[in-house]
Amino acid sequence: MTKNIFISSLALMVLLFSCSGPVEPTKVEGSKSFYGTEISLEQAMSINELTNEMKSKDSLVDVLIEGEIVETCAVKGCWMTIANQEGEDLRVRFKDYGFFVPTEGAGGKEVAFKGIALKSSESVEMQHHYIDDADLSDEEKAKQKEAITEPKDVISFEAVGVVITGMAESK
Repeated sequence: MTKNIFISSLALMVLLFSCSGPVEPTKVEGSKSFYGTEISLEQAMSINELTNEMKSKDSLVDVLIEGEIVETCAVKGCWMTIANQEGEDLRVRFKDYGFFVPTEGAGGKEVAFKGIALKSSESVEMQHHYIDDADLSDEEKAKQKEAITEPKDVISFEAVGVVITGMAESK
């Protein structure tokens, strides 16, 4: 009996936590939707400026970046990639999974985000995880995973706050 109650309770918890509703911004101001900590949009640098700064540094703290969203995590909105004309797109994660961004409709939108940029190594497993989270066909996921054979050096970004322009109108 106790075992059945435990299993039922566990199943209910899994169901409740897996059924997350749509991501709601913490604040909407005109066409700007804020997620996480509210941030000021003054003195932002471009993704290309960040890439150049990181050539001579291991990290940048409390930095504000602006750019264009390429894609967001299609599963939960726990990351986004930002277009970078000078190299690989920048992946932005959110501090302590404290907030998420929309899983669809954000591609092509202007974004600003504040946090910490770090040079790091991304394991093969993590690269595969990001592919699993992307909005791709199973065939495309398998093809991309097969091409990944070793860790890669990246600039990673952990944001405390994000502002997406144009999400409020697209609802």
